[in-house]
Amino acid sequence: MAHTFRSHFLALFVGVAIAFTFGALSGCVSSRSLIEGLAKTPHLAVQDSESYRHMNPFQQDFLYLTEAVRETHPEPYVAWSKDQFDSEQAHLLNSLSTDTSKAAFEESLKSFLSHLHDGHTGAPAPWLRGQRQYPVSFFWIKDTLILASVGSEADTTLLGSHVLGFDGIPTDEVLTRFSRFISYENVYQARRTLQYYFVFPSLQREAGVTHSDTLDLSLLGRDGSVRTYRVLPVEQPKRVFHYETNPITQKVNRLFKYTILEKEKACYFQWNAMADLRIAHILSFPSNLFFYPVAWFNGIGYFDNFLKNMFEDMEEQGVKTLIVDLRGNGGGGSIYGEMLLYHLKVPPNIRNYSMAIRFSPLYGESFPEEYHYYASRYAEKFSGRQLPDSLIVTSSFVHRDSVQAQYFRNVTDKESDYYIEPDRTIFIEHVYFLVGDGTYSSAIILSTIVKDNKLFTIVGQPTRGRPSHYGQILSLKLPNSSIVCTISCKKFFRPDVTKDSEDSLYPDVAIWPTYDDLVHGRDPVFDWVLQDARKRAATAN
Repeated sequence: MAHTFRSHFLALFVGVAIAFTFGALSGCVSSRSLIEGLAKTPHLAVQDSESYRHMNPFQQDFLYLTEAVRETHPEPYVAWSKDQFDSEQAHLLNSLSTDTSKAAFEESLKSFLSHLHDGHTGAPAPWLRGQRQYPVSFFWIKDTLILASVGSEADTTLLGSHVLGFDGIPTDEVLTRFSRFISYENVYQARRTLQYYFVFPSLQREAGVTHSDTLDLSLLGRDGSVRTYRVLPVEQPKRVFHYETNPITQKVNRLFKYTILEKEKACYFQWNAMADLRIAHILSFPSNLFFYPVAWFNGIGYFDNFLKNMFEDMEEQGVKTLIVDLRGNGGGGSIYGEMLLYHLKVPPNIRNYSMAIRFSPLYGESFPEEYHYYASRYAEKFSGRQLPDSLIVTSSFVHRDSVQAQYFRNVTDKESDYYIEPDRTIFIEHVYFLVGDGTYSSAIILSTIVKDNKLFTIVGQPTRGRPSHYGQILSLKLPNSSIVCTISCKKFFRPDVTKDSEDSLYPDVAIWPTYDDLVHGRDPVFDWVLQDARKRAATAN
């Protein structure tokens, strides 16, 4: 059966990619408005209970969400037990009976969902823009938190210092305390997200790190000295930093862009989201009308046309090395990875991901066409039986979902929205994939397919999500507060199931930048690839 674009795209699309895409659209359409437009508020059995009717609105919404998670999430009791789930639910419901503030309610939502360790299931973070902030910023290099900016030129000698602690509390403990504010899959995702949260005094107080606005940072300077740096929050802080960007690999505000390096006979392909102009197909009026001119202005076209132009250009200019940079790719539709690999020299029998779906009522309401397809296949396989409301490995009754099914079926099917002509240009030379803590969701899926099938070399740092992970979000609007939350309904299993427990996709070649690299605009990952490509070329000659 050929799926419609809407069904297939929604099945694979995640909010991270939407956020990048629409962030580039000058505020024309927001990712939140798109997710809200898809949100459902189905009736749950818990709403008929006597206890629910006697709760305040925040308690009702909290119970509604947590019961929706129980009934919808693929594995609500894997990261913690059912007893822990029930105990935390009861504890937070009780606390919301006395603290009826919106802040307490939002904190309860985030805290509860953080226990699932699922980056696709979460509640919206509090809107912190406009709040006073500390005039500093941070980033991580390996396991070390680095002071990235300061509030004045006089303090720039502190840049690059290791942050040992906040108000006497070790950095690792601060990270643990802050982790309840977010939904995350591994430590790399938690670090990347929370480095931005550290600048808010309201969150520092909420985490119990400081009891006033004043924050004392314990620093280990680059000269080996230890000192305390006191910072105070200000409105619209000025942050001073001294960094350069690599002229080739610096992040661009586009979904995809390539650069031919004539001297190196290489093509650098920066891929920042697995999406293209097809996004407009799922937008409602009038957003779909506004999208096209803004998309044209921001250079958003069809990915298949982009690939055709890039590979033809590479062929004309004698390119011998393709560098696919996924370090800033937050995901999107994994089918776009299929489109890329179709232009590369790879075997036709690529092992693919398999998946299990929780066929809940909310899933059926959110994806009726897909639900009907699976229900009909299930009935055919099991003598007319109804599709159960449980987590089921779909390959057990649908062959196309098995790892043995043809990987390129979507781009070779003439009825598909992603069909590519078989006489496409095929690149047969060396290919490298770059990954890091900005690589997520469908970008991890593509990288994992490359790694588990041993197709090409992967270089960089660990990804900010697990290769085997939850996904395909369902948007749930809470009945009283109208807050929109997301809940995963699928679990994806990597091709090499022996590595299912790995918390991140670890590259074949791990390379970490130093602080000096960042200061001088060096990209050691990119430089290593160019050097390795030269060695390969020299050996071939």
